[in-house]
Amino acid sequence: MSLPRAVQAPSNPLQQALYDQGFHWLFEFPASLFPQCSGFYPALAVGLLCHSGLRYDKCWKVHEEGGWRQAIGPVQAIDARYGEQLGEGKHMHPGYWQEIGAECAKICGNAFAAEFKPDMEALVLGGRVKETADKAFYDKIAALFMAYLRIYEMADEVLRVKEFHSVKKGDFATYVNIAFDGESVLALCHKDFEWAKLTEPKFPNYTMIKIPGSEPPQINSSQAYQPPPPIQVSTLVPTMGKFISLLSRFILALQGNPVEAKNIQEALRRDLQDLEEAGRDKDDLSLDLGTVRQALEIHIAPPAAKPQDPHTVLNCEEYPEAGTLEVHHTHKFHADCLYRHLHTVSNEFINGLICPFPACATKLAENVLEVYPDLKQKYSDLKAQTMMEHSFQSLSDIPQSCYLCSEVAVLAILLCGCKLCPRCSSNSYYANACVRCNNSIGEQDQRVISFLFEQLKTT
Repeated sequence: MSLPRAVQAPSNPLQQALYDQGFHWLFEFPASLFPQCSGFYPALAVGLLCHSGLRYDKCWKVHEEGGWRQAIGPVQAIDARYGEQLGEGKHMHPGYWQEIGAECAKICGNAFAAEFKPDMEALVLGGRVKETADKAFYDKIAALFMAYLRIYEMADEVLRVKEFHSVKKGDFATYVNIAFDGESVLALCHKDFEWAKLTEPKFPNYTMIKIPGSEPPQINSSQAYQPPPPIQVSTLVPTMGKFISLLSRFILALQGNPVEAKNIQEALRRDLQDLEEAGRDKDDLSLDLGTVRQALEIHIAPPAAKPQDPHTVLNCEEYPEAGTLEVHHTHKFHADCLYRHLHTVSNEFINGLICPFPACATKLAENVLEVYPDLKQKYSDLKAQTMMEHSFQSLSDIPQSCYLCSEVAVLAILLCGCKLCPRCSSNSYYANACVRCNNSIGEQDQRVISFLFEQLKTT
């Protein structure tokens, strides 16, 4: 996607008529770069964003806290993100125009989808619009964004305007002015637009539907269009200086930073149009610019992709095409990859289920084995064997005094550290807690106590 072009001076009857109406700042989305009026959606986004930093005291609730800001919120978020990264330079980035236009179209498309109009949704998401005679189409879009949408066109060599908005009396609506010139679209900014706090509604900032006092002005008859006078050298020189600076940056970035070079190339194409216009009566300059145009056709290959590392359990996230990723604490693995890892370390199950990442100290949860029956069985067998071995080790070798009742007997040594005789350990077993310190009795302590009584039967 390319950049819109700031119109330096009126160049056709439509632009002259708009200038005469007070629209002194025009931004063109030319059909050559934005075909089929696809510039309408970024132009609409720009018209709405003009109001986002202002304070309209009389309607501050709906403007700042209510439906208006909620409606344009997704577009405003994109504008803010590019502003944080690039400042005013965001307007020189093709991605900015692509994203705000696409988001604006998406919001409109969703509105038509909600009314079960798939044909209209597809048309909007394709970046296209209806003829301005389709009032319902533009009224829907205007009401969606709480806008008073004015679209200007030339008809029978006379400037005409069509207005679209909600019909509910007293509704808040911000003015958005757009012009259609064939398939080209113009975003318009009026010389009287207030960029600070505004107390009362008035054109070209905002209005209250059907409330007298803030209506848009009537179109005045325009004077006959006069072609702009030849550009003076005083204008040509700074234009050339800017172009030379961009061209130098392009050459410097061409080898080391292909992405930046491609972005500059887009800006150069746009400025080349301005330079050609400024030097249209300079035959020698036109000849030189032909050579520059060839340079701008240089194909810039995208940076070579970094060779991908072989697929292992440690980089499953880099291979999403290999299947569904499962989350285990902070890591993601494919089921097959995790199985191969666990199978490899299965002889170490005695130490728990080791995470594939060597530096990770967190063990995998035991339920991870639910989908691997063979590994689950092996883990259960090792765990039972370990507990049995611990049971042997957790009986006192010779009779000792019970920590609770002082009875001298072979004692069970629990994980809490208490040594209990058969009677006290039995009470602990059924109470699910050590009768001396009240710590909970787990599976391992239960095995120790059970093993104690098995030993007593054999003596």
